[in-house]
Amino acid sequence: MELENFPAFKGLSGADIDAFIGACKLVEVPAGKRLITQDERADHLLFVVEGKLKVLLATHRGEQEVAAFSAPSVLGEIELFGSERWSAGVVAETAVQAYAISYSAFRERMEAGDISALRIVANFAKVLAQRLELMNERVATLFDQGAGPGVKELQDLKQKLYGEWSL
Repeated sequence: MELENFPAFKGLSGADIDAFIGACKLVEVPAGKRLITQDERADHLLFVVEGKLKVLLATHRGEQEVAAFSAPSVLGEIELFGSERWSAGVVAETAVQAYAISYSAFRERMEAGDISALRIVANFAKVLAQRLELMNERVATLFDQGAGPGVKELQDLKQKLYGEWSL
């Protein structure tokens, strides 16, 4: 894949992308292998450039597939800003190639004012905002469907998503 077309690198020059990728490690994962285990310590970002993956979420009924996606994609952007525990598991459906960079190395680049890291964070923010907008639309739809099981949980979720800004 042409890295210039990778959404996380939008706004970066070819030279900026090359310099950033130079700080990463190429990771190759065979089909069927688990890349990430939910609730384990997260310590790196993965920029997936080739392959298909499935996202698994642990539930009281066991692990459930909640999404499937193909390259280009990023793993670890939620954990970079959050608890640093993987929020879901990920398994390679096909052979996967990705560039990995540790959170500490990525944060050092941000703190040093590295334009590549800062633009990548801005691109993450755009994607996370889009996801929140979709969540907002879904919550509104569920409210519109009327009272039923889970309405209290939706109200609690709404409060957490939109009412709490403390860190």
